[in-house]
Amino acid sequence: MASSFAGPSQGGDPTEPGLCFESVGCGLDRYIDEDDAEALGCEELWRVRNAIYAVRGYCFKSARARNEFGNRFCQYTDDVDVPLNDYERANIELLRSIKKHRGC
Repeated sequence: MASSFAGPSQGGDPTEPGLCFESVGCGLDRYIDEDDAEALGCEELWRVRNAIYAVRGYCFKSARARNEFGNRFCQYTDDVDVPLNDYERANIELLRSIKKHRGC
């Protein structure tokens, strides 16, 4: 399933529009539906989860994530320091849990 990502392409710019995906909707201001998340493949689970971190200023270490999201506006080198709201925290945990359960 291909994702359609509408949000910052180079991560972390707080002036960019909301973080939305065609498959799961917007993940910054609402909970992602569990059934929608379950329908995602391993790649899209990774992409949606990391897009939330990107828009909140995480500095990616892997070349793959830096290529996908960039580090132009990054501020946080440790994911525990990234200022996430309750929706984002829950969505990241949901996506991480599904990814782990599948062995992605």
